[in-house]
Amino acid sequence: MSANTTIESLKKRYKKFKWGWPTEEYPRQRQIQHFDPTLGQTPAHGIRHAMVNPESSRSAFSKFIGNPQAIRSLGRAAFSALEKPNHACAELAWAFLGPSSSGKTTLARLFAKVLDLPFIEISAGVMANTDSLLYKINEVLTREWDMPLIFRTEEDKLQPGRFKLPPLICFIDEVHDLPRATVNGLLNAIESKNPYLQTPIGFYADCSNVTWAIATTHRGALFGPFDTRFTKIELSLYTLDELARIIKLNYPEWDDEICAMVAKYSGRIPREALAFAQQMILESKIRPNDWDKIVRTIATDNRIDEFGMHLCRVSILRALGNNAMSIENLANAAGVERTVAELRKFWLPSLLARTKDQAPLIKVAAGRGCVITPEGVQELVRRGIEYKEEAL
Repeated sequence: MSANTTIESLKKRYKKFKWGWPTEEYPRQRQIQHFDPTLGQTPAHGIRHAMVNPESSRSAFSKFIGNPQAIRSLGRAAFSALEKPNHACAELAWAFLGPSSSGKTTLARLFAKVLDLPFIEISAGVMANTDSLLYKINEVLTREWDMPLIFRTEEDKLQPGRFKLPPLICFIDEVHDLPRATVNGLLNAIESKNPYLQTPIGFYADCSNVTWAIATTHRGALFGPFDTRFTKIELSLYTLDELARIIKLNYPEWDDEICAMVAKYSGRIPREALAFAQQMILESKIRPNDWDKIVRTIATDNRIDEFGMHLCRVSILRALGNNAMSIENLANAAGVERTVAELRKFWLPSLLARTKDQAPLIKVAAGRGCVITPEGVQELVRRGIEYKEEAL
């Protein structure tokens, strides 16, 4: 393969060569050749390096901001996989760990993009069993890649039988919500010696080309066997500078000062930052004004105070400034109607997080529940809110 061959040109050839003849082992399925194995040697070292280097515009990783150690871990695996004609990367299974909105799904998707492999995203909460997992895989392969697991039939349905899954990345989000029976099925699928997924109604899928990836906000919620079988990718929330870079990536016409302003009001959550920026654009069309006033208008409308914190989080700090308490009690004492699940997923992560530019504002202490930290007290002081020393 010449040095100037790219994934795009390989994919064009893949369209021509992806199917062979049915095999004796899988009589109802086309033989999957993700890339034509007769193409010869793999991309040169320099090309593969550019494809996994986040500083190269040729790499999908260049679209990811922050957590460089996670990029390096995935980049090493991708570099090795790119040596293979089919780009299979099944030697490792990945567990993405980190608070909500730290980029777990985005990073897994970019990993698949670097390898130019199908990305199957599944929410654990809606997966009743391993049959539904295989249906979902077939659905995405058929819709997005024109790679159904069986020959087309009039019914066009996937019937029980033996199949070989093509190289792909299967990402299961909130994996701690998986039913126990599904967990046991997946454990068999990630075994290195005999990776098969056997389902209740009779599917028997060879998973030797599949890269499994799971995600959870709490490592402690992982099933024990998952914790030992998956390579950990730990992600942290973003610094304000990293959030400003994300804004700049999406709004390159804005200067750095505007991007920094948006980051301040983001709650350290990229989705919130981008939604805030979009509202600024809309506001500027209706009432053209200077950006400072536009920012303050959007912040006020979204219940964010002048220091950049949502009033719900301020209420949480105010409550903990009087007394440590459990999350269950905090849901009521914060003065807002929030469920415990909502607090855990949306409001507490940025208060609990430690980043390069901010220490945690609250912590969880054994026997006390949620406790405000000295840094959290400083946030109360700058807002003129009283607190009790014994709450620390």
